[in-house]
Amino acid sequence: MPLYRKVRSHDGHVELDEMKATCAKHKELCRQFAECSREMRQNEGQLGILAETGNQLKDRHAAIKRAIAGRGHSQAAMTKLEEEVDKVDREVTIWMKELEEVNAQRIELEIRCIRLGAELKKSITSVQLASIDFDLIHKKHEKYWQRFLAEQPSSVFDEEKDSDNGSKTALSSTCPTPKVLA
Repeated sequence: MPLYRKVRSHDGHVELDEMKATCAKHKELCRQFAECSREMRQNEGQLGILAETGNQLKDRHAAIKRAIAGRGHSQAAMTKLEEEVDKVDREVTIWMKELEEVNAQRIELEIRCIRLGAELKKSITSVQLASIDFDLIHKKHEKYWQRFLAEQPSSVFDEEKDSDNGSKTALSSTCPTPKVLA
């Protein structure tokens, strides 16, 4: 929407169409921003789950360290300990890949939210300017309407009887009484 300016069209239709387009764009930006915010909350939930999993892996690692620190293990206990170390190692590898993916998504979401936030700020300004333009168009229309009413002879709006059938004049019977808009 162009900045504050004179009305270009006689009846303001061009400007009204621009205002509708501005409002539609603003509505779409709001929808995209809400979707991005929802995805950010979902991402935060994923990071929370990964943090809990990381704490569990840390606890399992500490238990393995304590078990290794104890002396006098049998061959069966050492085999079981090796299996536990392998399991934890595989889980840590999976956890790190998931953390990397979720973190990469987080960065993309933050960038998208920042971009959408900046576009929304510009859009809000455009909507505010459109509101000012709408008020100007409304005032211009009101002036035209008042000028039209002032230029008409008062007899046009009087309830004169038609001499043939006793009905009101065609203009006064079909035109509604103008209302002043607040």
